[in-house]
Amino acid sequence: MQERVEVDPVEAEWRAVLAAVPADVRASVRDLVRAVRVDHARRFYELLLEDPAAATYLDHEVVRSRLQPGLEGWLLELFTLEDAVDLAAVIARQRQIAEVHARAHIPLELVARGARALERWLFDDVVDWFADRDRALVAVRHVRDQIDLALQVMSTTHVRRSERGARADEAYRLYSVTQNIATERERQRAALLDWTQRALFAFQSSRLRGMLPELGRSEFGLWFGHRAAMVFEGAPELAPIAEAVERVDGDLMPQLAASHAGEERAGALIDQLQRETEAIQFHLATLFERYVQVDSGRDVLTRLLSRRFLGSILSHEIAVHRRSARELAVLVVDIDGFKALNDLHGHAGGDLVLQQVALLIGDGVRAGDYVIRYGGDEFVVVLVEAPLEAAVQVAEGIRARIAATAVSVGSGVQAYVTVSIGVAAFDGHPDYQHLFNRADRAMAAAKGEGRDRVATDATGAPGAAAL
Repeated sequence: MQERVEVDPVEAEWRAVLAAVPADVRASVRDLVRAVRVDHARRFYELLLEDPAAATYLDHEVVRSRLQPGLEGWLLELFTLEDAVDLAAVIARQRQIAEVHARAHIPLELVARGARALERWLFDDVVDWFADRDRALVAVRHVRDQIDLALQVMSTTHVRRSERGARADEAYRLYSVTQNIATERERQRAALLDWTQRALFAFQSSRLRGMLPELGRSEFGLWFGHRAAMVFEGAPELAPIAEAVERVDGDLMPQLAASHAGEERAGALIDQLQRETEAIQFHLATLFERYVQVDSGRDVLTRLLSRRFLGSILSHEIAVHRRSARELAVLVVDIDGFKALNDLHGHAGGDLVLQQVALLIGDGVRAGDYVIRYGGDEFVVVLVEAPLEAAVQVAEGIRARIAATAVSVGSGVQAYVTVSIGVAAFDGHPDYQHLFNRADRAMAAAKGEGRDRVATDATGAPGAAAL
């Protein structure tokens, strides 16, 4: 029996639409698009950047260097289809673009608005380009159909990808709030108490004044501003804690820095500081009490976050960056020669190494950062509020710590392993996959340069987004 070949209904429809347009009209529209694509890509992003909602997702430098050339290429590709020979690849391209838009949380209505503007401009061009009215009408329909079909593919993919992303976000929140919550509660209580005690000690010592980090930048503050903000999203306790942190950093600490020990005013400020931190402790306890301890969602071997949460984490941190311009960096860590180690010591020995390397990586980051088992012998670290230089320092610390530590491979045998680490700082591109890919490329470069080293990707390559 002859095997039945499944036909993509979108591809079949698109082929039929193209076949109905005379070849000479398609060729004329192709020439027209080649002539106007640069100008229209510029106008497209000028229009979107006027919209405050779009400005949230777009950066002028990213538009100039990547998105605008990408849109020029998209227009040219869309209108240079010859008898649908390359149609399957073009449809795949629209789905890829939609994946990027969905990962970056770019609203469908924003994309549709830009597409409508492109259609209007091209309609006007067609009227001027075609002397014959009947051919102009056919050309207008062709322009409309090409853009509308591309948007149809994008919209379907965007919705499906967004639904998957929403499920992953919810799964991450569920996992995070239900893992050993008692341990996390005690850790954050201790971190807040430690900061408070150091603040009081620093106040008593003129040498230490001004050296204490803000509460919002402390271990507790980083955890609260990033992980807790995502994990406990919507909880009523978040707002009073955030307000108290803002009062401490914006009002109390500057006043304490300007006062002197022993003054009556200083004593009142210290009392107020203690009341604020006690209020934070109260709201924190209430926040944790909302949830119960259930062990789920971890990587089974290393007990780290599962890779399925990487998109949710990066999307959240990019949103934090948009609101506050806080820095963000990603490390991709890969164990050197892991296959040979596995072959020599067996999978049990390899598993022991993975567990120990995971612990060493975790020891090198802060409470607000994220460590993820990405798969095999590869790990991802998301560093919050870390510019490139600081991220490189963290990466070097992790690399050196692992290289200097003898790890067990079983049966009383120890070995030394090294890692190659790629580092990339957030460059404004709204798609989190772009940031991860840059760090992954840097890791591959570190491997190629000899292993046991850190490499950076300081600038991003053009992304896939065209609209």
